[in-house]
Amino acid sequence: MNAPSTHVSLLERLAATEDQEAWQIFCERYGPLIRDYGRRRGLQPSDCDDLLQDVLLSLSKAMSGFTYDPQKGRLRSYLKATTMRAISRRARQNDGIRSLDTLEDVEHPGAEDDDPWEEAWRRHHVRRALDRMRSEFNERTLTAFSLYVLEGRPAQEAAEVLGASIEAVYQSKSRVLKRLSGLVAEQVRDEG
Repeated sequence: MNAPSTHVSLLERLAATEDQEAWQIFCERYGPLIRDYGRRRGLQPSDCDDLLQDVLLSLSKAMSGFTYDPQKGRLRSYLKATTMRAISRRARQNDGIRSLDTLEDVEHPGAEDDDPWEEAWRRHHVRRALDRMRSEFNERTLTAFSLYVLEGRPAQEAAEVLGASIEAVYQSKSRVLKRLSGLVAEQVRDEG
């Protein structure tokens, strides 16, 4: 399955027809972000799946006759607003989701609400970039990076686990971070 190179072409496909492949790509690309944000807002895993369905339903209704205009806003902001509205609706329907900060915070997000979404957005892009990189780096390099950077283990410990030198761990970190930064920047640029 070939994903569109930018979100603009994907949005055009979603708006133009009932393109199931485009919806699948959209769900694969943004589903983990929406679920992650729902978890950070206190939803249970099954509620996060329902949240994703709510967001997709709202988007499918909004896509009829949609034309992307970057002057009106970014996909990132629209997706955040749609997700937050879905969480708010869900909270009203189910008092068991009161573990959100407060219903008012969801309906009227302030500066403090920007951090969880931005953090989820960054993690979303890092996950996507790491998935793309799996075919670009060997297993040993990625494991060194994972142990040292992602898990926060000391370089010496990572080197011992891999049976490698500390220098090899540092080189893995450098190479992977450089490529990771480039891919994340490309993804963000492509999304406008």
